[in-house]
Amino acid sequence: MAVAQQVDLEGFKEVPFVDLPFTDFAGDTVHRWLRMNSVLSGVIEKYDQPKILDIATGGGQDSIYLLRQGYDVTSNEIDEGFLHRLRARATQAGLQPKLVAVDWRDFLTSPDLEDESFDVLFGLGNSFPNYLFEKAEREVALHGFWRVLKPGGTLFFDTRNYDYMLDNAEQILKDPEHNFEYGYGNTYTNRAISCFPTIISPELVRLTYKHYGNGNWAQLDLWPATHKAVTELIDENLPDAEVTVLYDYRAEKPEHFDFLQYLVTKPAA
Repeated sequence: MAVAQQVDLEGFKEVPFVDLPFTDFAGDTVHRWLRMNSVLSGVIEKYDQPKILDIATGGGQDSIYLLRQGYDVTSNEIDEGFLHRLRARATQAGLQPKLVAVDWRDFLTSPDLEDESFDVLFGLGNSFPNYLFEKAEREVALHGFWRVLKPGGTLFFDTRNYDYMLDNAEQILKDPEHNFEYGYGNTYTNRAISCFPTIISPELVRLTYKHYGNGNWAQLDLWPATHKAVTELIDENLPDAEVTVLYDYRAEKPEHFDFLQYLVTKPAA
């Protein structure tokens, strides 16, 4: 496991990731949804009065966005700090979100989530399966998502381009702040925010975030969910699922991309 030494953090204040204000590193929600080219919006709109579960609510940016559009959204989050932010944002917007706090590893058995009760499950921004480092945990979470998804429903999640990180680890780690290629096409509207890996290994990637505007920085450790690893996870556990993979919300794979999106559809009854 290689640790980069070239990142200059002098003058920046370290803040725990979950304690950051949601404006720091969450990016611009409207910008992100516009950049989706209506992919997730298109999935949601194909269902009549869809019931939606945000499986990784965080500070609530995406849940609030969809609630403003009039959708029936349930927001799942287990971190109290994030839940506090969600409640504050909802109050400010005059909204009353439906909240649940179920660990992904408990989706399979939780009484707070009924069988086949949602048309769409989605998780954006370094969530599933990147938070789960053990294979068994990723598998039980995936089966749990499938339990609460209606027949014909869609599970949508994204991952970073970990293949690029692993394949170019040596070059990136020479100077990660400048050598890591990032297109700024999904979330951030400008380069006041930078995110780059400072540890790259097959078992762990550490992302470092710097906010050049307010001087905050934070780190987040994630399981590197490569395309092969995610494909195997789905194929081995949901063999009947229909899977569509996109690259920065496009079907055609470009030379470089920041994120992959997975649309996993449950067979209709």
